[in-house]
Amino acid sequence: MQYWVNIHHPSEINEDQAIQYRVFVQTRSKQWPSVDDRVFIYETEALSGKTVVLIDNKGKHSVRLGKGAKAIIALVKITSGLKKHPHIWNGTHYVGSCDTEEIRTKKVKLSEINDRYLSLGISKSFNPRTYTGLRVLKTNEIIALSRLMGVR
Repeated sequence: MQYWVNIHHPSEINEDQAIQYRVFVQTRSKQWPSVDDRVFIYETEALSGKTVVLIDNKGKHSVRLGKGAKAIIALVKITSGLKKHPHIWNGTHYVGSCDTEEIRTKKVKLSEINDRYLSLGISKSFNPRTYTGLRVLKTNEIIALSRLMGVR
């Protein structure tokens, strides 16, 4: 079992949580979680309150986003393999997503994460940015984030 972080834009206004906590996989991703892997969902502040364009098999849509948390918002367990549904979200190409089951929902702000990293002697601050929006976590990161989420 591996632990991952998946970066999300703010959710759509009135978006279903089942969609909000899905793990999205970009086309450029070389790897993605397997069934039973754990994923911390980090919601950015970027694009808060903006309208973005979604292009999928139903056509082109405008989507209004809520305010982003700039925090980890959930720890989820992967419950399906990659389900392919190619789409373009705000110019980024996605191959599909994995379904999830909530383990814990809690907002843990970026500042709290960095304070915990320092207290555990982790030399670098938490960097939610990744080239593909998805990355495997190191052991010390798993410990820090799990404690902050109140799981372990």
